Amino acid sequence: MSTQNEREKDVRLTVVMKAEDNARLEEIARESRCTKNEVFRKAFTLFDVAFEAKKNKQRIGILDKDKNLLTEIIGI
Repeated sequence: MSTQNEREKDVRLTVVMKAEDNARLEEIARESRCTKNEVFRKAFTLFDVAFEAKKNKQRIGILDKDKNLLTEIIGI
């Protein structure tokens, strides 16, 4: 449970998105059994990892089970 001090540090954001993006967000949240807030927090964490990797001249990708690069994530 959060203490009063921890809650005071929280920031509330408002997000405006297309209906189809919200539908996808709800689908992801439902299938991953988490809230839309949790999906956003995880997305932020993933973006942060990609951002730091780019600053360090590293790359982000999706590998198969044999560690072969299937897709490089670009544009982040």
